[in-house]
Amino acid sequence: MTHRIPLVVTVIILGIALFLMVKTMMSSEMYRIVDGAEPINYVFVPDYDQFSRSKHHVEGSFWSNSGDSLRVSVHYRTPGTEYVKTPLQRIEGSDKFSFPLPSLEIGQRFFYFLRIEDGASRSIDIKPERNLVDKLFAGKKEKLFYVTFEGRPSRALLLCHVVFIVAAMLLMIHGFYFSLQHLTSGRGLPGAYWTLFFGWILFAVSVLPLGYAIAKSTFGVGWGGFPLGMDITDNKSLGIVLYWFVLLMRGWRPQRGEYSIRTGKISGTTFVGLSLLGILLTILAYAIPHSVFIQ
Repeated sequence: MTHRIPLVVTVIILGIALFLMVKTMMSSEMYRIVDGAEPINYVFVPDYDQFSRSKHHVEGSFWSNSGDSLRVSVHYRTPGTEYVKTPLQRIEGSDKFSFPLPSLEIGQRFFYFLRIEDGASRSIDIKPERNLVDKLFAGKKEKLFYVTFEGRPSRALLLCHVVFIVAAMLLMIHGFYFSLQHLTSGRGLPGAYWTLFFGWILFAVSVLPLGYAIAKSTFGVGWGGFPLGMDITDNKSLGIVLYWFVLLMRGWRPQRGEYSIRTGKISGTTFVGLSLLGILLTILAYAIPHSVFIQ
């Protein structure tokens, strides 16, 4: 029965990861008040991406349960500038309002929030909710909706990036299985090393040279991480690549069957333990969406 534990645990972890991934992909960010007891109701779903040199439409549904006429405005700005206030226009015969933000160049952003006002001088500002990243790194700074104007990366680059990432994840899953196998039965160390080694190579290629090229064509800047900047996506990718580099390059040497670093020798059990930790850190890092940044 013991020999089945690695397979069972791997399947369970993989199932949970797939469930969370599908759930995240299918759920959309929505801000709403739909309550007959409230004087002002609304439904607003922000969209954070727009191709450059095309207008971005800010739109939503807004209505009053008291029969008052609503005024909906968008307050928008680019970094370092003052807000521009512009009313959203009601789409005739509906409770939908819309306004097209002007187009910007690749990599530029508008930041904005919405304000709803009625005839009784009531008003509501719609702003995004602050997440854990905002609380940790941005303090009490105001958070706004934003839209990033993007270029169109090469389909071949995107395909290579996705294929390499998927292959790296599959190898990492096998590395997870072999690591558990070593912990439970003492076997699986070579399999753990080589699957994680080749998975690391594919991952490094996908997020560094390919990631740089995609970011350059999409956002106009190829690298925004250390030492040039504080981009969360670039820095988490760099951190993961370096972690696995140190672990694998200074780690277990297959020809000797042992794990060694400059300061001495560490057992194979320690190697797979650090590998499991690395897999966990990789999962946690990529649970942070690529689009997250500090405003």
